[in-house]
Amino acid sequence: GAAGAGAAGGALGMGAGAGVPGFGGAAGVSNVPSASSSTSSSIVLENMLTEHMLRDEKEYNECLDDIKSECESYGQVLSVTIPKQGNDRGKVFVSFKTNQAAAKAIKELHGRSFDGNMVQARFK
Repeated sequence: GAAGAGAAGGALGMGAGAGVPGFGGAAGVSNVPSASSSTSSSIVLENMLTEHMLRDEKEYNECLDDIKSECESYGQVLSVTIPKQGNDRGKVFVSFKTNQAAAKAIKELHGRSFDGNMVQARFK
């Protein structure tokens, strides 16, 4: 076979343009939370947004759109919520139509880079 095929893990460019926050390639993280045992169709993404993103309305909306677009590639998204206040401030809550879509999103997003931050994804 072709030796080393697929060994070069190129970055997955998800940003809409230069300087726009977006997803980078996976960082080769292997400790992805187990997705097979959960029946939840909601996930929590942490360590994504900076203070600036939460305070700047334009940045906040761009991040919301970016995250929703990315998550829609894993299945039908029912909602994306990013609280600006309280204990869950800055966490991203995504509800999918199916738990399979949620599991796929966790598998794909955990350990990925979003605007320089390493994403932590888990079931809600």
